[in-house]
Amino acid sequence: MDLGYIGFARDYATKSLKMPTKMTKKQPKLNGTQKQNNKSINQQRIWVEHAIGGMKRFECLVSRFRNRKVPLFDDLLIRICAGIWNLHLTIS
Repeated sequence: MDLGYIGFARDYATKSLKMPTKMTKKQPKLNGTQKQNNKSINQQRIWVEHAIGGMKRFECLVSRFRNRKVPLFDDLLIRICAGIWNLHLTIS
């Protein structure tokens, strides 16, 4: 999770939620433990961000989806793009 999902912990019950520590005006600098925590979270999150960016190479995920006749096709489309991206990663 990144800091854009501040209300996630309030809206959804999870067993573990790793959020980076945010600098505030009251605390303008992070200590060593907070920096290390943020670094480990960001090292894990970068893989997810790259996967989303790789899947967006397929134009069908970027452009507007207008198919309403087939139920749950939008979920299937994302799964297909994720599968193709995973295949690309294993081949290259």
